[in-house]
Amino acid sequence: MIDNISIVYAKALYQISEENKEVDLVRDFTGFTELVNSSNNLENLLFYESFSAEEKISVLTKIFEKTNYSEFFKSFLALLVENKRVTYYPQIFKELTVLDDDSRGFLRGTIESSEKISEETITKVKKYLEERVGKKIVLEYKTNKSITAGVRTTVGDLLLDATLEHQFDLLKSV
Repeated sequence: MIDNISIVYAKALYQISEENKEVDLVRDFTGFTELVNSSNNLENLLFYESFSAEEKISVLTKIFEKTNYSEFFKSFLALLVENKRVTYYPQIFKELTVLDDDSRGFLRGTIESSEKISEETITKVKKYLEERVGKKIVLEYKTNKSITAGVRTTVGDLLLDATLEHQFDLLKSV
């Protein structure tokens, strides 16, 4: 459910941003997300129900006085707070970033394994994916200790699972 609502918000925001070139919502979302991530107090204020919408908006107003976010972004964030939908913010940001990346001709993804993998392997996986999807791929490496052996790569809605666990699952299903 959150995904669907977040996708609808992100598509609408992206369309508005495309129509109004003066509004760079990806920049605003990125900057605000970095601000929230740098302050546990701000994160708690926004995402916990312990604070009223009025208290949240009061703090946001003070923050916005010292920053240069677009008026549209400020209004949208206030709307999320007032309608108790601020918990959708991280997923909206993620979906908006995906739309923006897609329009620029590339996709972001992750490559996971239990131990560090070589740059050569990452390059081979990127090349394979770029040929398959026809876009430039940007991969972020993550260590995942739940993987016994192998590599799992996720780009958009594409999953390449070359892990031992996945191979066992395939054998079980036969």
